[in-house]
Amino acid sequence: MNGNKLRHESKKHGKDNFPYSVYRSLIPLYMNSFPLHWHDEIEITVIRKGRADFSICSRHFVAEEGDILIALCSATKE
Repeated sequence: MNGNKLRHESKKHGKDNFPYSVYRSLIPLYMNSFPLHWHDEIEITVIRKGRADFSICSRHFVAEEGDILIALCSATKE
């Protein structure tokens, strides 16, 4: 993790009766990483264009256009 501590993302996604949100994001070219984080919810990421490196449950992935990543676990709370 290069000395970075995992952060608990406590943002509430959706509503209690429908915990689902869609975020359409374009990561700027100058941003070379997104802060490592964990949360209790499932996260689904669809790569629509480009490529990105991901760490999910301590495993490394390189995702490219058309790939779908599903993060099912929370990190060990340290």
